[in-house]
Amino acid sequence: MVEEEISVPSPLKEKIIPAKILEREDTFSQEFSSTGRVLKEGRAKGFIRVYNNHSTSPQVLVANTRFVSGDGKLFRSIKRERIPGQKWEGGRLVAGFIDIEVIAAEAGQEYNIGPSNFSIPGLAGTPLFFALHGQSFQPMEGGFRKKVAQVTSQDLKEAENILTEKSKQKSKESLKLEIPSGLSLLNQAISQEIISSSFSKKAGQEAESFTSEVKIKTKGLAFQKAELEKFIQKHIEENLPADKLFLKESLNFNSTLKSVNFVENEMILSLEVGGKIFPVIDKNFIKKESIGKSIQDMKLFLKEQPEINKIEIKTFPFWLQRIPADFERIKISLKFDPVK
Repeated sequence: MVEEEISVPSPLKEKIIPAKILEREDTFSQEFSSTGRVLKEGRAKGFIRVYNNHSTSPQVLVANTRFVSGDGKLFRSIKRERIPGQKWEGGRLVAGFIDIEVIAAEAGQEYNIGPSNFSIPGLAGTPLFFALHGQSFQPMEGGFRKKVAQVTSQDLKEAENILTEKSKQKSKESLKLEIPSGLSLLNQAISQEIISSSFSKKAGQEAESFTSEVKIKTKGLAFQKAELEKFIQKHIEENLPADKLFLKESLNFNSTLKSVNFVENEMILSLEVGGKIFPVIDKNFIKKESIGKSIQDMKLFLKEQPEINKIEIKTFPFWLQRIPADFERIKISLKFDPVK
């Protein structure tokens, strides 16, 4: 946290007290679930060995030639293929063959079939139908049809709003926890700015979840409560009638923020002040008037003083019935009503 003091001239005259600038930067992150759903499909692929038992001449199969498995699953060749013709091996004529890549006609896991035999329906009704056939030795793979999670623009917007609010609250709490002793910081005297926000995924990307990150700057204008109390006491003393006394211990006040300017780093407070005011009692006058008086006359004299509402006279030794004639031996103490 950064702490900076703003110094000002003539606080009492200008009705200004020093303020302190408190600043901190925080980074918060949170993981959120994606709510978008999109259908994703894939077609199974694999290899078929195509045999040519028709003649020693090669046979050409065009791209997209259909191959049907024994259980009726349709696959197509990916490109034009040339099937070698028969050849002589060990004194006998054997089929020529080539392994070609095929892809399922439709998406879905039902096309992930195991090793199978294949016919070529396009050759039905011709001698080639039985002479050319296919066989796979490995399962077909990659066929699927499912809904997958997807990040939406609404997900990103809501995540940013949620994390921003949480970040503001947490950063504000952290600022308050680090306030030096004696400083007072009002909630309204706190400003917050989002410096940056980012996401681990973009809208439209497939993901079950994503992370949002927010960087925030929190700034507060605080003041020393003691400085404000000093200002209030001075203000009261300067405006108090000469015959009145303000009891400092009774001072109480509430401060309300009227306005704040974070650019100029200044704020205006409205103060509601309370306390107890008593008439000034001239102790020397009372001492002079009490010299040599009887205790009874002294009580009557004190009761005539409107600013006094309770009297207690103690003598030493206790049997003395008159006030001493020695001015210095007379002690007067004032007690004010307790502060509630």
